[in-house]
Amino acid sequence: MRILRTRTIVVLAAFLLGPSVTGVLGATTSKKYVFKPGVTLEIGADMGDGVRLDTVQFDLPDGSGGRMRLSGVPRADVSIANGGPEPIRVGIAIAVFDADGNLVAVGSSGSKLLSIKSQRVSYYTLSFDHVNNRIHEGATFQITVETK
Repeated sequence: MRILRTRTIVVLAAFLLGPSVTGVLGATTSKKYVFKPGVTLEIGADMGDGVRLDTVQFDLPDGSGGRMRLSGVPRADVSIANGGPEPIRVGIAIAVFDADGNLVAVGSSGSKLLSIKSQRVSYYTLSFDHVNNRIHEGATFQITVETK
């Protein structure tokens, strides 16, 4: 009975506060690019709210994409610039697709403790920890940046 009451309160609070919280959240922008491991992709794309996606570089260690991951997990290094007047926090997600459009890898990261100060660049590492067995078959990737 106590659990049911707690759940009811949480759902009611989310329902009542939902509209006010939605107005506070920033933009979410998603774009698709060609997947090129080992190359620093100079993107320079405006992601809204003064946020610019500067670079993305995929690192696929030898042995990744198989059962034995002795040399580490695949990762993406991403740089994000804040050209706006206020500090921002971001969430970043990358999904990698094969030539047929099937999802072959996914990773996410973002601001943990510190915001990106105005007119500064921050660097993030996204690990493809769990869904990555076929990342070598990647043809495109989609990156989503969400400001908070």
